[in-house]
Amino acid sequence: MRTCPALLLLLLASCGEAAFQPPAGHALVVVTNAAGTPIANASTWWLPAGAMANRWWLSGAETCGRDNTFEVLRRHGHARTSDSNGLVAAPPGAWIAAEAGELAGVTRVPDPLPSTASALPLAIDDWHWVVRTVDSEGAPLPGVLIGARPSLSLYDPTIHVVLGQTDATGRLVVRAPGSIDLEASERWRAQEKGERHVESPSAIFVAEGLGVGEKQTIRLTPRRSVEVTLTLRWFQRIEFTTPVDFWPRGLIAGAHHYDPAATTEVADKSVLYTQPGLDMTLDGTQWGWVQPALGDLEAPVGDALFQVTLPMPAQVAVVRARLLAHDGAPAERCHFWVARDSKKSLDQAWSQPDGTIVLWVNTEKPMPSTIRVEVTSSVAPERIGQHTTLVLPKLTAGQRVHLGTQTLSRP
Repeated sequence: MRTCPALLLLLLASCGEAAFQPPAGHALVVVTNAAGTPIANASTWWLPAGAMANRWWLSGAETCGRDNTFEVLRRHGHARTSDSNGLVAAPPGAWIAAEAGELAGVTRVPDPLPSTASALPLAIDDWHWVVRTVDSEGAPLPGVLIGARPSLSLYDPTIHVVLGQTDATGRLVVRAPGSIDLEASERWRAQEKGERHVESPSAIFVAEGLGVGEKQTIRLTPRRSVEVTLTLRWFQRIEFTTPVDFWPRGLIAGAHHYDPAATTEVADKSVLYTQPGLDMTLDGTQWGWVQPALGDLEAPVGDALFQVTLPMPAQVAVVRARLLAHDGAPAERCHFWVARDSKKSLDQAWSQPDGTIVLWVNTEKPMPSTIRVEVTSSVAPERIGQHTTLVLPKLTAGQRVHLGTQTLSRP
């Protein structure tokens, strides 16, 4: 029997149970199964609308799952557990995910909230996608970056929604796939051209960085789970060891005539799957390395596996500063523009969990005595626009300097 969320509070009262009281300004959300039955002790996570609309606060390797809505919420959201009647609370406009065993789901809280006192339903089910990656012998391949795009893509067939990386068993499980918007770029293209957007009946799953050959097209049906196996027949796996002061983790590899590919993170290595024999550049947040054809660098450690240690550039000085938001909390999970003044961008940085940013300064180039850092994206959107000015000492190559703790000012 399907339970109507609009009657839930009345049912609780009739049972003599105290009604769940959400914090002021928050909505009441009830986690249910597909039949509408409330689920107690479900794990839930929510993030405000501004954090989900602008996800630049996801740093480096974390961008490997930026389009996977459920995983972003699970990894970074405010965690709550539903009460004995399946109830939790979230603010207007928030995205909220829930999980109970094999069941998962995502919804968005309306903004403004409806005038009724009924609980908003968050139905969870076992709908999922599974993507497996194997080599030509059928052995699983971990750390492969997986993307997807609509089958009728006309905007740019190289632009993919990034779903995440395969685990140690070569599998990526995508929970609550209905929350992933595969058509966003296509809708934008149609709107810009004044055309009618036609949704694709299928999705193309790809192994990023390996060209158009490693792909599979699957017809998608709402609420129907699918499994995809991508067989990587011609590739090399490169494991990069980055310098100690390298932050954030993650590299972008670019090669002539090939689309850039991001590394994934496996243990303490940055991992890249790519086609053999390519000359490439490797770009971190604040530094780039130019590599010759990796096949000419050194013999592979194993079949199609190379290990490369990236050197710390001799001319770099490392500057750290711990930043607090205006409310005194660490300014963690923020993206910053680093600029000489309000108009000229000099660099960008992402904060660590304690609010620390790391800047690599090329001592062979002129540097100002002060730089301005300003939040442009944050897991806490109220911090956007907060800023401060850092005073730089005279720096020498190889120097490591900590500028102490500073509090950001409001815009």
